[in-house]
Amino acid sequence: MEAQPGTNVTYTLTWLETWESGIAVVEAETELIEVPFRVRKSVTHNLGSEAFACN
Repeated sequence: MEAQPGTNVTYTLTWLETWESGIAVVEAETELIEVPFRVRKSVTHNLGSEAFACN
């Protein structure tokens, strides 16, 4: 990341995660067991910047 001469730059990085949760049903011998789960589906980011003149 760079800044033009005579400026300061503030960068903002935002991390975005998408999660899915639910209940999996597992058959164990003669009974059904409900198991809660949570899985991360995706990870993305957004990068923003704002330049300021040096004083």
